[in-house]
Amino acid sequence: MAGIPYIVPGANGAGGSAAAFFVKVAALPASKMTLLDFDLASNGYSRLVLDSTGTVLWEVVIAALSINIALQLNPTTKVSPGVFFFVSVANSEYLSACNFRGVVSASGQTLGDSSATSAGLGGDTSYTARMGIGASVSSSYLNFPNTTGSEMSKLNYNSRGGANNSNGVLGVPTADWTGGTAYYNARQAPGPISTLTDNGPGGYNAAAGPNGLTINTEGPFP
Repeated sequence: MAGIPYIVPGANGAGGSAAAFFVKVAALPASKMTLLDFDLASNGYSRLVLDSTGTVLWEVVIAALSINIALQLNPTTKVSPGVFFFVSVANSEYLSACNFRGVVSASGQTLGDSSATSAGLGGDTSYTARMGIGASVSSSYLNFPNTTGSEMSKLNYNSRGGANNSNGVLGVPTADWTGGTAYYNARQAPGPISTLTDNGPGGYNAAAGPNGLTINTEGPFP
């Protein structure tokens, strides 16, 4: 899905892009697999990926802003097959640096494994991105499988979601999202679909990726 803003904050207490979602896999991937991918064209990329060890990585490269990171979000609490995990990341200005922080929480946890790093600041910069939900748009990584036992649910993306002067991330929801640049509560009728509806104000509907798209009735909460 093209045309969504991706914001990297400057040194003025600004908030940047944040994202959060639930994920479950039937089996760990053989190599890196895309969870959420922002293709910034010639400017770089921002990717959330799951690797074969159950580690969620946040890979961000934006050369013009001197950003080149590969942050392990869950060095201790690894993703296990068959269990919902909540992944939440935010990019914000913090202590005069560009802060990248993420949390991976196992089912039932309110505060999970977390990690953070800082990189160079280059001013409050907005890019027009192509966003792939479970689909690789900036790499040749594996796409998220459209198979029984693997599911992504309740995605929220907010281009200004990172808390100002903080390293805060979105907390674990217990109800459908109601705010954000784009959010996908997946309340469509069960079965194969061609388009995932954006429940937010921007109308950023997402077309099915290479592995197709299926709505099912399972989820982390009703």
